[in-house]
Amino acid sequence: MKMPQRKFTDKEVPAWDIHELLRYLNEEDQEASYVYRGQVKEYNAPLMPSRFRRHISYADQGIDRADPLYRHSLKKIGSKYYGDYVANFQMYRNEVFDNVNSAKKHKIQDVYEKALRSPLLLLRQQSGRILYNNIGTRLDLIRSILSKEEWYLFSLYKDRWMPVINNYDRRIIRMFGFFKPLGYLLGTALAQQYGFSSEGLDATKDLEVAAFFATHDSQDYYDRTLEDGIGIIYRFPYQQAYSARDGGFQYDFYSPHSLIDIGDIFENLVYDAADINDFFSAFEAFYTKKMKGEDADYGLLKLPKDSYQKTRIFRQKAVILLADEIREDDEKSELSIIGNRLPRYQYIEDLSSREGVEKFYFWHSKNNGSTLKKEYLWPREDPLLYLIVWIISAICQMTFSKDKHFIMYRLDLIDAGYDPGEFLTICQNIALEQFITISKNNTIILLE
Repeated sequence: MKMPQRKFTDKEVPAWDIHELLRYLNEEDQEASYVYRGQVKEYNAPLMPSRFRRHISYADQGIDRADPLYRHSLKKIGSKYYGDYVANFQMYRNEVFDNVNSAKKHKIQDVYEKALRSPLLLLRQQSGRILYNNIGTRLDLIRSILSKEEWYLFSLYKDRWMPVINNYDRRIIRMFGFFKPLGYLLGTALAQQYGFSSEGLDATKDLEVAAFFATHDSQDYYDRTLEDGIGIIYRFPYQQAYSARDGGFQYDFYSPHSLIDIGDIFENLVYDAADINDFFSAFEAFYTKKMKGEDADYGLLKLPKDSYQKTRIFRQKAVILLADEIREDDEKSELSIIGNRLPRYQYIEDLSSREGVEKFYFWHSKNNGSTLKKEYLWPREDPLLYLIVWIISAICQMTFSKDKHFIMYRLDLIDAGYDPGEFLTICQNIALEQFITISKNNTIILLE
């Protein structure tokens, strides 16, 4: 009598290793009807994009489809939501100044605001690059603009403040460096894959790629496979997928699609016979026009096929899962770059509870070596990396809104995939060879 095949969906009875699980999943997915996410373990928290993870847990209020608030769901696809993110985030912002010296609280707040977005930061960074061919770090720049007393106060709270400052810089770069000129779809695709967007959850169409992320920990830069514990692969139905061919690049925040196929977006730009330098020139012209508020045709961006195949986007077969939200917009709030408003409340979908999602478990083992290597998944000569460095290091944007945001040179925030020191050196070398583009009141000036 033939024994029934194990499905590995019970955490108490996982696959013996990743290879046993892959054989099973490959047999199941003959028609490429799923996408996957690999993790080294299952966390005791809702599965959602990293932007929300820090502020939402299972302890927060849960909402399902039976709740009256479900009528405010954006995509009508979620089953379980947690929040309220708006209230939690406000509490988090208030914690920036928790337990500070009450007698100096006003002074400490001033130091924090100065370290966050003083115009002197940008001036020092620009002048250092132009005069000395050097790109100062965020921390060095902060120190350079603070008095001795202010630096002492900053040092007391540095470990608490720097993660907040880093997230602020990511958000500003994402909004004004990617979304403003490239639109939500292309901007999301680039920013997410290179470390500047956390509004989506990374996944892949390739099981081998998912297996790599399920067996290698980012804490040691994916150098070795884990040998203890239980890993997990999530399987999601390939549904509500946005295709660039369906409507050009007109996707926006409020669109009903819950999955963005990054490969599909870039394959729409791939061209059989073109020089990569032509693509860089076309991208620079396209980007500059968009930053000036002029029309520019996406069709001008012809990415050579062989160059595209050297990118992490192609090799990681990347997709973005967009969590559904239950939110009611504040109609009095200012429209953002992507045309949405601030929410009055915001409950985020637990993607692990979405209909059709399955979880598969396996034992970590020394036998879990992958056929993929991190050097393949994060290629050093990735041509799109040059575009990311150009956007971040060559664009200095000021006074975008009433808040007077600034884009800092934050090459250190690009997702590396390998040793950050080595990677940062590569990015700095690229940046120092590129044009400087300065924008004052949204007027572009190109300098060699």
